[in-house]
Amino acid sequence: MKQPTLFAGAAFLLWPALAWSQPDINNAPKVENPPNRAPGARGRRRGNRQMTPAQRQQLTAQLIETRTKRALTAAGFTDAAVQNAVVDFIQEQASAREELQAKSAQIRTALQAQVVTDAQLAALLNNYRALSDEEAARRKKSLVALDAQIGFSAKPRLDALLLLAGITGEQIPMPIAGGGGFGGAAGQARGGGFGALVR
Repeated sequence: MKQPTLFAGAAFLLWPALAWSQPDINNAPKVENPPNRAPGARGRRRGNRQMTPAQRQQLTAQLIETRTKRALTAAGFTDAAVQNAVVDFIQEQASAREELQAKSAQIRTALQAQVVTDAQLAALLNNYRALSDEEAARRKKSLVALDAQIGFSAKPRLDALLLLAGITGEQIPMPIAGGGGFGGAAGQARGGGFGALVR
């Protein structure tokens, strides 16, 4: 039985430059105006800005679930229990890291304002590092629990998929064949997707 391909290779296509002649605007053909179209990505982004925080959180959770399950299915992992466990793990990491992200934002703001003293900045850094250590310990326990639930460490293909997607490791997330990566937000959860959704 042929094993499913897990990872899309990095394919860079070099297209030759095409020279297009510019039309004469005074001799342009007269056509009907195009029909109204549904808003594209820009329209959706504007709509996202109008959402409440709870609505944005719900949308992000839905995107993570959809893209994660799509990527796992494309990689050959169709067991609902496995898919749900991975989705739950990503969501858990996103929620758990919110406080750490808030501390990071405080440090960035302090640096940009350039009004804090060295002592104040040192205090912010100490708080951040302490919380970061707590988060690392919590994440380690969560990984042990996930492994006990789906046994990814005994399944090299699933282990590699989760590792390179940045879910179980600290690697930069890589594209996943057939799904464009996990989450898209998710890396958002950790900075970048399941796809950057789980950092």
